[in-house]
Amino acid sequence: MINFNIEIARTVFRVQCRNESLRQRYADYITDKEAELSVCASDEELAETRESYQELRKKYGDFKTADEATIEALVHHKQVAGEMLRRGVLLVHGSAVAANGKAYMFIAPSRTGKSTHTKLWLGLQDVGAYIINDDKPMLRPTEDGVIIYSTPWGQRRKPEKSEATLKAIAVLERGEKNIITPIGAKEMFPELFRASLRGDKREETMLVMDLEDKILSSVCSYRLKCNTEPEAAQISYNMMANND
Repeated sequence: MINFNIEIARTVFRVQCRNESLRQRYADYITDKEAELSVCASDEELAETRESYQELRKKYGDFKTADEATIEALVHHKQVAGEMLRRGVLLVHGSAVAANGKAYMFIAPSRTGKSTHTKLWLGLQDVGAYIINDDKPMLRPTEDGVIIYSTPWGQRRKPEKSEATLKAIAVLERGEKNIITPIGAKEMFPELFRASLRGDKREETMLVMDLEDKILSSVCSYRLKCNTEPEAAQISYNMMANND
């Protein structure tokens, strides 16, 4: 086994892995700090993850063949998410971008265009936009707001600023015209629930729902219909950044 420590969302994990290439995959998150928790993929977990990945390939068609390092990393991702959930941190399937010191997250089913949209934000002028994580960020509600963190899943390179205060969440849908409208927490709740990584146990479901309540009480919620033109980023930024 290969051993090293990584820090994610201010929590240090001891990684025990079989594939040396994972050291490079997690390179930006490796730390000398003492580990609080540990992750290690069992044979059973690896087999289950291979099977699940193959199902996704059948469903979407364009998924690349996963090597053993990728399969092992997916097991780590699930284990870390479970441990962090019990510590008040929620892992979400979404794409997050920061601009002018605040973060904005977009959620939607796979292949809808979340990452495509957040990358458009990088072309906005004078806002200092950068991607926090384009697939699996983590959210921690605090007394001072919701903190969003980068993770090594979905985006291996860690941004220079790997955490920010989340200001808004938008449900993204494809559309010919760019339209963004505010929605209430009640309408956003099921959308965020579907995007959140959770286990099958009732206890885990309740933890997710409790965290969602806290998150949605602190951020603004929107529904965005957009195309892939640069105007889409400008319209969503103008609404989300300037509406308190």
